Amino acid sequence: MLLKGVGDAGEHVRDPAGEGESPGFVMDNGQVDTFPDVDTIPLRKAQHLLLALVTRGKWPPDTAVSVDR
Repeated sequence: MLLKGVGDAGEHVRDPAGEGESPGFVMDNGQVDTFPDVDTIPLRKAQHLLLALVTRGKWPPDTAVSVDR
C-alpha cells in the first residue's frame, strides 16, 4: 500500500489473475481476516515492486494498481 500522507486511502498493487481468497492474519482480538487473491501478490514480487518504486519513484509500467482515494 502506498500512502501520500496521513488520512490518505492510498493505492495498492493488484494481481488481475488472482482467484479466490488467501488466509490473512489473526488480529489481537482473535478476528481472522482473509483477502481476495486479486488484492494480494507474492512476497518476492512485492519486494521487486518496492525496489522499483524506491529507486525510480514510480511503479513499473506493467504493474496493476488499484487507487483507493
